[in-house]
Amino acid sequence: AVLPALLAAGALIALAARQQLISVEEHARSEAQAVARKLASAAQVPLGQDDRRALLGIARAGMTQPHVQQVSIWSGEGELLARARHTGPSAGAGLRAVAPVLRADGGAPAQVTIDLAPDAWAAAERAVWHNVLVALAVCVGGVLLAGVWAARRISAPVRELAGGARLVVGELAAEADEIQQ
Repeated sequence: AVLPALLAAGALIALAARQQLISVEEHARSEAQAVARKLASAAQVPLGQDDRRALLGIARAGMTQPHVQQVSIWSGEGELLARARHTGPSAGAGLRAVAPVLRADGGAPAQVTIDLAPDAWAAAERAVWHNVLVALAVCVGGVLLAGVWAARRISAPVRELAGGARLVVGELAAEADEIQQ
């Protein structure tokens, strides 16, 4: 009885953890997309004026957002117009968001790319796994306590019956010994 309950609890906890992890990544992705759209909007006028200094300022401003590792602004032809990034070793593959920059002159749309560092959601993932382990420990403890309680409750009448049977057998054995003597 304990094993199926543990398997069911483990399956439910795993499902909940999976959904929470998906939600955490979607939230980080939507935050990056919002930053990219905001920077793309700010880049429209400087892009139309081919003002690379202003575009670099916009890219640097994007770096002030939490977890942003790199901001790049690309022309419609694929030329890198401005880039700002944190120096030092890369923290690894993170999330990328891309937003188009529509040009007022009708030219090919440029784009802003935002790269988020993996730590944008790593702390939330650690919290999810911590909660999974706590929930699993609570479930295991609860199932084991319920199993011990049920086993004792079921076995108590059987033990009483066995004790009574031992008394009867003991009395019968004593009477048989008296008869034989």
